[in-house]
Amino acid sequence: MKLPLVGKNGSGKSTLLKMIMDLVKPDHGNISILGKTIQQTNES
Repeated sequence: MKLPLVGKNGSGKSTLLKMIMDLVKPDHGNISILGKTIQQTNES
């Protein structure tokens, strides 16, 4: 399956892909793809 990722400059497309590839850690929240959580933060 291919899914385009489009948006304006500076909207976070590259950062989102880096988070999905675990190259960057999010400050808070989680990332889910098709209902499966792939990255989660430890919020305190």
